[in-house]
Amino acid sequence: MEANAKEGNSIPWPISYEELAPWYSYVEEFAEISGSKEGLAQLPDGDFQPPMDLTPPELDLKAAIEEKGKGRTLIPGRVAHLTAPTEEQIALGRASCQYRNLCRRGCPFGAYFSSQAATLKAAANTGKMTLPSPFNRSLRNIR
Repeated sequence: MEANAKEGNSIPWPISYEELAPWYSYVEEFAEISGSKEGLAQLPDGDFQPPMDLTPPELDLKAAIEEKGKGRTLIPGRVAHLTAPTEEQIALGRASCQYRNLCRRGCPFGAYFSSQAATLKAAANTGKMTLPSPFNRSLRNIR
């Protein structure tokens, strides 16, 4: 958030990372971001669910990179896929990722974070959400 100012390209952001950090944590916990804590300055650690497992070819690549990569490493991607659903997520009808490659079609397990799987259901559960009439019928289906 200060890089551009330090390089003389711009002014600093009007808010610091430290001020945003609690909100990052809130979002990471609600969306249930999975990933590994690596201690990398360029990729700050957060409040993650367990990372998704690397595939066998990824494990081979990781070993090769670590052997010949001069301090480089391959890490699991940080993604909005449930690996260990919390009680809150289970109550929303979400389940852990089934590794069935259905993410792009709208995960039928609710493992991939989306407004249909998480935020709309959570908002509907508050009893304070209203939608225009064409959407009211579909609202009954997401509860």
